[in-house]
Amino acid sequence: MFWNRGSGASAKPLKIALANWSGLPSGLRMISPHGVARSPTASALSRATRPNLSEPLEAYDRPFRTQQAQPLSRRIGFSGTSVKRPSAELQHVSIPDLFSMTRILFWLAVYVGRPFGGIRPRRIVHWLAQRAYGGTIPRDSDFRWYRDHWGSELLLHPHYFLDYQIMAFGEYEPSVHRLIERIVRPGMVCIDGGANIGSLTLHLASLVGQSGQVFAFEPMPHLASRLRKNIARSSAASSISVQQCALSRAVGACTLNAAPDTHPNQGMASLRNRNNAHLVSKIDVETTTLDKFVDSRALERLDLIKLDVQGAEPWVIEGGIRTLKRFSPDVITEISPTDLESFESSPSQLIRLFNAIGYDCFSFNDRGPTFLRTVGHRFEVAENIYCRRRVPGIRRDLIHSE
Repeated sequence: MFWNRGSGASAKPLKIALANWSGLPSGLRMISPHGVARSPTASALSRATRPNLSEPLEAYDRPFRTQQAQPLSRRIGFSGTSVKRPSAELQHVSIPDLFSMTRILFWLAVYVGRPFGGIRPRRIVHWLAQRAYGGTIPRDSDFRWYRDHWGSELLLHPHYFLDYQIMAFGEYEPSVHRLIERIVRPGMVCIDGGANIGSLTLHLASLVGQSGQVFAFEPMPHLASRLRKNIARSSAASSISVQQCALSRAVGACTLNAAPDTHPNQGMASLRNRNNAHLVSKIDVETTTLDKFVDSRALERLDLIKLDVQGAEPWVIEGGIRTLKRFSPDVITEISPTDLESFESSPSQLIRLFNAIGYDCFSFNDRGPTFLRTVGHRFEVAENIYCRRRVPGIRRDLIHSE
């Protein structure tokens, strides 16, 4: 139960109940201290009057406390679970009040859900974050430090999709984190291709320790800047090297198609995808190949490569054939049918490319890898696969029991 401080000496409880309402995600309903139903809708909000994230949370419910004398049904035009037609009564609506209550619900979901892995279903948190912070323009002063499930400290803002996933659930792509917990050991050398803000980079660094190395590739300037800030705060900073360039099949330069800095999803930038209407920004970036980078660093080992490069995975593999054959690193890569199509490839073609250089591919979840066959496995949405060098004499379908 969340307690909202009243204007008098005693505090009044703010109860959260479950129901089905239009305008709210399935299963979310709010009851006022007077027992009157309250369901703020997105159409009632005005971005011009939204409070800043930097304002203290206590300031958001001030309009609510000063208006408690009037029933909520009269103030916001709701009666029970039905929304009334707009009328003169709407002049009593407190727009900051409605918006702040959405933010309060979001933070309530974050702090109540974190101890047991987040509120379910996830779409509740997604809906709340979009309504509460989707229209904001994040400022540097609005970002806050949060610790994820694996002990890494990250500079986050709930406007961004990846950020609020970590804030609410403690991690992003939990199956990938659990897989690297199983396969990464101290002293290993890893490459994180498409590091974003470094959630996985920092986890890898904590696993390889001071005797290992992690090379994080992130071509987007503002993401690389946040990545460096997150690394600087980590005790494993000495093990991480940031490469502000894109892995590809050739050394040179290219134009990256990206979403604006203010778009909630900053993980869509692509070297080739021009069909995504959100990718309106053009950024000139340097490119390098896996083989060229390994040679320039004179690496004597490479144990793991993680790729999330929005369909450019075949290009990265083509530019690293010699490295893959020499070191046989494990590979964790995203397979996105839509993104691969922009590179004139497909999930089955990418898997065959791995097979041709002696790799088996596995789908995986929190329970571990399962052998992935090229024929019969359909990729309808983006998912990650685990690839490792074929080991003679070991049954491929039992690899998860190692």
